Amino acid sequence: METGLRAELTNVTTTLKQTNEVNPIDYANLFPSTHFTLNLANENALQISYSRRVRTIIEGVNFYSYRDFLPRQDKSI
Repeated sequence: METGLRAELTNVTTTLKQTNEVNPIDYANLFPSTHFTLNLANENALQISYSRRVRTIIEGVNFYSYRDFLPRQDKSI
């Protein structure tokens, strides 16, 4: 059995260009994980795993950029 714990502290500030609105984002998260392996006969094994993950746009299968959400005429950016 293996266990682990990762801590992540995020501190990001964004500013909207059109309105100059500032949006601070500060938070902390814990990401536990555990893996259990049961050895079976004939060199076989069964593994059960759990891990908490954060899915971001970069990690996602459906990768979008901000251009995908702009009106059609503005996609030249």
